[in-house]
Amino acid sequence: SVCFGTSVTLQAGGANNYTWNSTQTGTTSGATLTFTPNGNITVNLSGTLTGCTTPGTTSINLTVKPKPTVGVTSPSICNGQTATMQANGASTYSWSAGLGSGNPKTTPALTTTTTYIVTGTDANNCTNTAVSTVTVKLLPPTPTITQRNDSLFCSTIGGASYNWYRNNVFLVTTNVPNLKITQSGTYSVEVVGTNSCTSVRSAN
Repeated sequence: SVCFGTSVTLQAGGANNYTWNSTQTGTTSGATLTFTPNGNITVNLSGTLTGCTTPGTTSINLTVKPKPTVGVTSPSICNGQTATMQANGASTYSWSAGLGSGNPKTTPALTTTTTYIVTGTDANNCTNTAVSTVTVKLLPPTPTITQRNDSLFCSTIGGASYNWYRNNVFLVTTNVPNLKITQSGTYSVEVVGTNSCTSVRSAN
């Protein structure tokens, strides 16, 4: 038995001249027959010795086992984060880029969109692959703060929201890039972008 898509080489012996015949390969001659079976098949072989006219015959039945249908998630992360990829459809898994075996599998921290290949093996010892593309989204630029009268203004405009801190303790989230000062303290801000990624927090 072989896995689907696997090349097979059959080697004849015991005669001088050989003829192979099957529904897939047709009729060919020679001591070897190499092909990739696309389904269960019977291959017939006849062979003659020099000076003999009556051939000897034999046959082999090839069973083709299906490959597993391997799937894998393709997560999106923010710059500098790790991603967890989840494969399915097989029994065991190995990953490219030195990630080793196991499932699910966590990447190192990534700064660019990266592609990984997972190879899944099933109980029949047949394998197949799937591709996971981890998309890395950009962070908003690191903001700065300016003060005008009793309000603070974030330099980054166009974010989805703004997380404000006072004395390094979270204070409030606003939907606009400014904050009215109601208490003394040291303030900083981080921007949540429209892609849901959060910037590095501003200096105090």
